Order: sequence, then structure tokens, then C-alpha cells
Amino acid sequence: MTRRRSAGFSLIEVLSAMAILSIIVLLVARLFADSTQTWKVGSRRVDQDFNARAALELIGRQLTMAMVDTVLTMRVQSGPNDFFGNPSHRVTFASFDQRAEIRNQMPYRDVQQVQYRLVPPTTNPPVGWMLVRFVTQNERLTVYECYKRRDWTGVMDAYLPEYGNVVAEHVARFNVYVYVPGPGGAPIRVDDYNSAVHPPPLWMDIVMFLMDEDDAIRAAHLEGTARSNYLQRNVRRYVHRAFPHNWPGMNKF
Repeated sequence: MTRRRSAGFSLIEVLSAMAILSIIVLLVARLFADSTQTWKVGSRRVDQDFNARAALELIGRQLTMAMVDTVLTMRVQSGPNDFFGNPSHRVTFASFDQRAEIRNQMPYRDVQQVQYRLVPPTTNPPVGWMLVRFVTQNERLTVYECYKRRDWTGVMDAYLPEYGNVVAEHVARFNVYVYVPGPGGAPIRVDDYNSAVHPPPLWMDIVMFLMDEDDAIRAAHLEGTARSNYLQRNVRRYVHRAFPHNWPGMNKF
């Protein structure tokens, strides 16, 4: 009488199945981790793009409504060094982008004295610069120098409020390039612009380099060439073109 072999798996078969199952689990886990990382990066990029657009549209709207002439002068000059170690721009102008009204029983003018500039962070190490807007618009204040003197942009710092509004964080670079008519009418760029001595601009290009928070923290712990290379790979450049409303450049180009 022959004995029948009981049904089942051998040890080799069980080990082989476990090895295959382990490989499948690892592949699925890796795929899930990659998908999660891709989603995080995409989400950070979307937030960064939204913040950049909001900041540039605010600056562009105010520059579009700026009075750029020899009376209410506008000035673009060098500001503090940016995250790359290069001089940023500081732009000061008088803008008519609001209407005169009463707020909290206080009268506000239709003219704002505005200045945008980078403010270095107070953290150590520095984690990205902040783009800050300083503005005076309360009619009871006696600091409306733009009505009193043509060189008011040069003394604006002495009358600015101590704290401004943060327009964007983790800014690596901020510049405002002003283009004016050159010889023969061809546009040329003026880096140190003063409407008291230069022609009214044809247009102004607002350029801003942004990082997300994680990249800003990593870059803050790097130095020299390592930081420059990291910034070149991870910052994103945003540009907005603004045309002043009191100059026909917007109809020519």
C-alpha cells in the first residue's frame, strides 16, 4: 500500500514567495514615497507661484499708479545686499492707487508715499530676506515730504514707520529695472533712476527671485560657492512689467 503525499508547500517555495512579496512591498512603498514627495514639491511650487504673483501684482499696480515726473519724483537706488550677496533695489515713489476716505475716524489721502525694499532677517543663520512695503498715507501726519520738496525720496527713510508690511518672504533677489527713451528713441535701462533728472520711464520690470521655506533653510546653512550653486538650482525667477499711467510708453511698446 502506497502512502499519498500530503498537499502543501515546501520550505523553498515559502521562502521564494516571501522574497517576492517583500520586493513588491518595497516597490509599492518606494512608489508611495516618491508620489508623496512629488505632491509636496508640487504643492510648494503652487504656493510659491501664488505668493509671487500676489506680490508682483501689488507692486505693479502701485507702480502703474505712480506719479513719475519732476515734481512728484520717483527714485530707484541700491538697497541692502540680497541673498546672493549682490545689491538689491530700493524703490520710492508717490502712488495714487487708492481714494481719499475716512478710516476709523481718521482721514486718509489719495496719495501714498511708498517704499519697497529688502529687509535682512534677524535669524542666525539668515533664512531668506523679506520684501517689505513701507507706506505713509494718514492725512494727520506731517511727513508728506513729496508735496514739499523734490528730493523727498532721499529723506523718506527718516519719516518711514518703524515697521512695514511684509509682501513676500524668502526672497533671494529684488530689482526694479527702469527703461527710458535713449538716443533715437530706443529704450535703455537706467539702474539708478531718479525722475528729477531722468526722462519718464517707458516701462519698469519688477524682478524677484523666491525660494520656499525648506530651500531657504538649507541655503542658510551653506556658504560661498556651495550656497551660490544651491541657489542657482532652487530659486525661481518672477518678472512683472508695469507701465506708469502718466506716460504714453504703454501705447508705444
